Amino acid sequence: ARRSAFTRAEQAERIARAEFDLADAEASRLQRTRAGLAERLAALRDTSVRLERERLDAIAAEAAAQEAAAQEAAQAANEPPSSAPPASGTATPPVATGTSTRPTSSATRPTATSTSPRPTSTSTPPTSTSSSTRPTSTSTSTRPTSTSTSTRPTSTSTSTRPTTTSSSTPPPTSTSTSTPPPASGAAAAIAYAQAQLGKPYLWGGSGPDAFDCSGLTMMAWRQAGVYLSHYTGAQYAETARVPIDQLQPGDLVFFGSSGESSHHMGLYVGGGQMIEAPYTGAVIRYASIYRSDLVPYGGRPG
Repeated sequence: ARRSAFTRAEQAERIARAEFDLADAEASRLQRTRAGLAERLAALRDTSVRLERERLDAIAAEAAAQEAAAQEAAQAANEPPSSAPPASGTATPPVATGTSTRPTSSATRPTATSTSPRPTSTSTPPTSTSSSTRPTSTSTSTRPTSTSTSTRPTSTSTSTRPTTTSSSTPPPTSTSTSTPPPASGAAAAIAYAQAQLGKPYLWGGSGPDAFDCSGLTMMAWRQAGVYLSHYTGAQYAETARVPIDQLQPGDLVFFGSSGESSHHMGLYVGGGQMIEAPYTGAVIRYASIYRSDLVPYGGRPG
């Protein structure tokens, strides 16, 4: 029983460490995306990179605050006392609970309404937002100054564009719509593969002492409740397509003339690295994914 408990604790620690690695990789990817986007917007609008970065940071902060307010509203909706008096929160936002966070929630509402539903009617947001949102949304009068574009007489004409282009600023989300969301079991799959490092390659092997390439990825994702076939081409067909430049830890990478006829595969762990069971005589190891026969699309289990 003690050994079993120790093994479970080790596995939980590996999963937690893999979760931290995933979070760090995602944070760095978002930071790089935001920096590149700021440079692109600065070139398009003829403004400074610093100004565009401040705008993007403000948008990200507002989105986070809006999500927090929505979570509080959802929790409040499940509580009978707070759901009883909907007088102050006539709209869906039950701001009865959000009164303590009114500054943040009201600050997020104006920009959210101005970015999503008003590409052109931003010239009349004071009246439309004050009517659609609560009286507290009169704090939108401070919002134009927080956009920091009102300080520029020339950019006031483009102050409608920051919101419209910043609504198009989620290239991450627009591109992510073309690709599936990250698989939730990636951390468990990576933790399992890491535990097999150093074990020998065996053609047709699926553990626990030896693996081939598809046997390793099959058993890794089985820890997350995803069942894949023991064949590279089949796993390519059983997963969703992800461009190589959008890979996330836990995705599968394939090698060959095409995914269906691939002769090798590995488990992507981030930073251009994968865990693979390479060939007879070698052991399970970390390796770079960048080879001449890398298939340009990976696979995301789900």
